[in-house]
Amino acid sequence: MSDSRPGGFGLRLRQLREAAGLSQPELAARAFVSHSYISQLETNKRRNPSMDVARKLAEALEYPLDDLLRDAGLTRTEELSEEKQDLLARLLAAGERLPVRVLDSEIERLEIQAEHYRREAVRSREGPPSS
Repeated sequence: MSDSRPGGFGLRLRQLREAAGLSQPELAARAFVSHSYISQLETNKRRNPSMDVARKLAEALEYPLDDLLRDAGLTRTEELSEEKQDLLARLLAAGERLPVRVLDSEIERLEIQAEHYRREAVRSREGPPSS
């Protein structure tokens, strides 16, 4: 994501939180993030969150993610194919922290990393080789 407005995401987050009548701790609990992280976003001590966190915040505020990003002056710097989006979703579900902007070369690297993780998971389920 790229930020084109001063105050951007943090300002819009505060506006939506206040309009919803939520405190920072209440929003944090709903979005499964820390209260201090919400505070850092709203005061611009942290700029833009990951897409995963932005999605959690949008859901907690019952506000469409694309609208939140647009309202905050954020744009996605690259549209990914459905196949690449699916791969990124699977990696995120596996606990990977990924940047929003992912280039094709990074996708290839991530595919290799995902295959490595898959093989490691299979090996760990099978246990050590018998001699």
